[in-house]
Amino acid sequence: MFLDDSFVDPSADDSNIETLLYSNIKPKFVFGLVTGISGNCLYLNDHVIVYPAAGVVVVHDLDAHSQRFVYPKDPRRTITAMDLSPMSYVLAVATVAENDGGGHDDDKGKIEDYAKPIVKIYDLESLSEKHVFVEPEGEWQKFGQRRFTKIRFQNDNVHLAALVVGDDGSDCGFYFYGWRNSKVETYIRIDGFVADVAMNPFDLSLCCFAGREFFQFMTKTETGWSQYGFREAEGIDFTCVCWLCRDRCLAGTTDGRVILFKNGLFQSMYYVDEVHDIDVTIKSKSENLSIIILSEFEMKSKSVRSCIAFEYGLIVVAG
Repeated sequence: MFLDDSFVDPSADDSNIETLLYSNIKPKFVFGLVTGISGNCLYLNDHVIVYPAAGVVVVHDLDAHSQRFVYPKDPRRTITAMDLSPMSYVLAVATVAENDGGGHDDDKGKIEDYAKPIVKIYDLESLSEKHVFVEPEGEWQKFGQRRFTKIRFQNDNVHLAALVVGDDGSDCGFYFYGWRNSKVETYIRIDGFVADVAMNPFDLSLCCFAGREFFQFMTKTETGWSQYGFREAEGIDFTCVCWLCRDRCLAGTTDGRVILFKNGLFQSMYYVDEVHDIDVTIKSKSENLSIIILSEFEMKSKSVRSCIAFEYGLIVVAG
């Protein structure tokens, strides 16, 4: 990290220079990347990337060889997830307070405000804060700390999808948040260990949750959200999920499989270390998914970490 101290008054007393320097010091150029965060490397356009490093969010212009910074206001908070909307030129940053005993008020049994998981939305032009979403208080929050693990802007340029989980990965919840009017439009409490969530970009009334021995399609009706389609996930640990088109989605597993679903039902299965092409029109003869037992080493080398669909194809990251 290069630091800029050019604004320190050179005429200041020697005894005060060190105090002035460290109280006013700001980063000028930051190298590095914070790992373990969903959305920790985001492209605003072909030459500007956004990523967390050294306690700030860096907006790096590759062509201009310059950096600007988004500064989190509370140093007690850690970034847990990020996403940006190139259309709206905004950045969403989810943070959580460092665990210092749960952050609960012993007298009232409520979580203190600073300890709640928060999503802040910043204007990438001015780098100013535009909106703040704090998870509402609920019965599910009384034990353990929660954090947003996935946040994603939707194609409608209006909504943000946010997945929040408890300390042990269970006690999950899903918020569909209208970020322009700061309104939670829907909430789903999920009884399972959820690793990933994907809204159907062609139909926002459909979403899919994937996790440890958990896979669930949901559809929004006039009375709320209801489950449909495939649900036999016992013994299978799903790691990621993405929609390929309006009626098909793809999910990855810890044992190196990618599984294709159509209209909420199992269609076909592939092994990432054996396949080069995926034909979304072919249906497997078998209707069931078998349980595969792998060693810890095999699991690390085969696990599907991410699947991303784009206009001309699909990216699957494994190992």
